[in-house]
Amino acid sequence: EPQPYLALGPVNWGPLTTPEDAPAFRTLLDGGAEVAIHHAPERGQVRLRYGYDAPASVRIHLAGDDATLATGTAQAGEIVVDLAAALERAREAGLATEPLRLDVRADGPVQVERISLDVDAP
Repeated sequence: EPQPYLALGPVNWGPLTTPEDAPAFRTLLDGGAEVAIHHAPERGQVRLRYGYDAPASVRIHLAGDDATLATGTAQAGEIVVDLAAALERAREAGLATEPLRLDVRADGPVQVERISLDVDAP
């Protein structure tokens, strides 16, 4: 059985930056950037850990859909997307589920420190 994995989309992800005194990050540039989940499990979570210098709103949608799956507004924090809910919404909207494509949007540059897939989460 194929193992699930994440892949960054081709646009609006800045280069990997590795400061000596802080976590490595990629800057999410203005607009949206895609994260594809290949072989998405029926349950689990995608977690996006972020921080930024100026207040910004971070939202995650399915690519091709305006319904918000998760929102984050804290100065530095984490957004969690429930995969069962995301897959259900994709099927309702007639969107592809292989890969399941998430659209990460922010109203300002955001430093994304980690994106992880937790297949054991409820």
